[in-house]
Amino acid sequence: MRTAFTLVTIVLILAGAARAELIGGQIDDFEGGTTENWTNGFIAADPVLETGGPGGLSDHYMKVSADGMVGAGGRLIVFNRSQWVGDYITPGVAAIEMDLKNLGSATLSMRIAFKQTTTQFSPGYVTTTGFSLPAGPDWLHAVFAVDASAMTGIGLPPAFDTLMTAPVEMRILHSAGPALNGDVIASQVAVDNITLIPEPVIGDANLSGFVDDDDLSLLLANWNVGDEWGEGDFNESGTVDDDDLSLLLANWGAGSSPAPAAVPEPVSLLLLALGGAAMLRQRRS
Repeated sequence: MRTAFTLVTIVLILAGAARAELIGGQIDDFEGGTTENWTNGFIAADPVLETGGPGGLSDHYMKVSADGMVGAGGRLIVFNRSQWVGDYITPGVAAIEMDLKNLGSATLSMRIAFKQTTTQFSPGYVTTTGFSLPAGPDWLHAVFAVDASAMTGIGLPPAFDTLMTAPVEMRILHSAGPALNGDVIASQVAVDNITLIPEPVIGDANLSGFVDDDDLSLLLANWNVGDEWGEGDFNESGTVDDDDLSLLLANWGAGSSPAPAAVPEPVSLLLLALGGAAMLRQRRS
């Protein structure tokens, strides 16, 4: 009996450790043939996969439905207790973005929410200002800030930075006002490309969450012509120049890499800087 209990405990610990890792740039695009752990619970109908997403006729998306009846299945909600729960504070998460299409007839007010427990009346935080999603054939791109100033506490939750180190559930829902359980409505919504956006690391031009040679390539490609973060203008001076190169090199290897990546030794970093400087001199001549 003790052995069985120990094994269960180990499994639960490992499961908690696994879901505690959020990776900058992680995305649910539903191309794997499943709804990627998104569900409506045991009673309501689960979301289903359809084709015809924002990427074209063969692009898969998740369709969430609500029947408008009182009780399970009557509200437009889908939740995840797997890859979208974990520590949002320590690694620094700026936002969660996704593509949405309203398949119903009434305008929807879409929000994301995080709960402290899995119980029905658990406290949590929800987007303060909903994303207005009119009915129609178009996919719209929604960006939801994950920040205390952009979210409203429901049910006397702990401080935002406390709860968001270990929420147990993330929700996508329709609600006219800030609420964790949403509004009763008969409607459907299509969801695709749910993406975690990390807080920018100085030097991370492509917002991968890690400063590497891809960012250096972007900076050099836009030398003296770029004026945006994604082009290498990290100090927002309006020009990609020596100062931006210095910022990138000073932060080389910073951030969280989605895959193991070798961080150059000081000598290699020096050679990289010299190589970049040589390329810049060629560009100027």
